[in-house]
Amino acid sequence: MRSSRILLIALILFIVGGAAATEVMQATTCTVEADEVVDGTLFAVCRDLTIDGRVNGSVIAAALTVRINGTVADDLYLLARSVDISGTLEDDVHAVAGSIRMLAGSAIHDGALRSIGAAVQVAGGVRIDGDVQVAALRMEHHGDAQRDLMFTGISLTVSGRVARDLYASVGDAREELAPPLGLTLLSVLFGIEPALPGLTIEQGATVGRNVDYIAALQRASTAA
Repeated sequence: MRSSRILLIALILFIVGGAAATEVMQATTCTVEADEVVDGTLFAVCRDLTIDGRVNGSVIAAALTVRINGTVADDLYLLARSVDISGTLEDDVHAVAGSIRMLAGSAIHDGALRSIGAAVQVAGGVRIDGDVQVAALRMEHHGDAQRDLMFTGISLTVSGRVARDLYASVGDAREELAPPLGLTLLSVLFGIEPALPGLTIEQGATVGRNVDYIAALQRASTAA
């Protein structure tokens, strides 16, 4: 088990390429305390990872659960079962997880959200300065996307703001527009059922420019 974790860390290092690790965490529970500052890249292979403090670099982690309540100054790379973010991210977020939630009070400054997951949720009031690129069984966007939102999957609900363009490919998994096989495997693995297939733009949502989508089933389309 230990050797497999070491190999995983080595693989992540190879993928990212050239990053100098200033701290490596490998334990059942890994925590960056609220008064702790990590200067440089943080590598973590844990069951549970919690960041309450600040990382002045990138975070590269594989864990069952990830909770980020503090600040990450550079890119975030995550492989996890569930990711909850209530802190501040100052660069791009790359995540593959069963559940990805950007909770109230969180933000991505000067960065994009790029994720693959069974369920992705962006809470109201959450600001994302870069593009939002998501492949998921279902996504709920209640926040404020400052650029484009691009979605591929089964169900997308937008009740917040997209400052520029909204691109969506949505539909029933039984239709020709089915999402990639990986999304179906995620639903089985994490036991997450998709919402009703299609695209919903709720009353009060805003899209600054264009809505461009392909759907097996259109539920609603309301531009404010």
